[in-house]
Amino acid sequence: MAAPSEATVENPQPQIEYTLYGAFAAARAGLPAMREAGAGTLLFTTGGGSVDSNPMMGNVNAAGAALRNCEINLDKELAGSGVHAAHVAINVWIGEGGPEGFPTATPEQIAPCTGICTNTETAPRPSSTADGPSSGGFAAPLRTP
Repeated sequence: MAAPSEATVENPQPQIEYTLYGAFAAARAGLPAMREAGAGTLLFTTGGGSVDSNPMMGNVNAAGAALRNCEINLDKELAGSGVHAAHVAINVWIGEGGPEGFPTATPEQIAPCTGICTNTETAPRPSSTADGPSSGGFAAPLRTP
């Protein structure tokens, strides 16, 4: 993790490779079958910093924001095909060992929130969080079918 003032050309690279390039690989693997079927959703997850940045995680946030932007563009590209791309930002540290002062939650605490995001009748609209804009809620779906 590096704050924006500590960013170099090198220190965001592992985050970009893991977050952004990993998503590209996963999408390219699953998208052909979804397109053929005319249905499916590519669901990308990042930390909450992709939506509401935390300075101590500047390089991580940059990679997450890049993925979020790619997801939005992919969903627009897929419009009308029956295939969707969606993004969920989890705005807590999952498990133990997070940075001091950073909100934490267990997977068991986060799991109930996913139903809010995957049910199209109750899913928050774009650019909102499960608990409302900038509320620090667990999940922030940015694009919903």
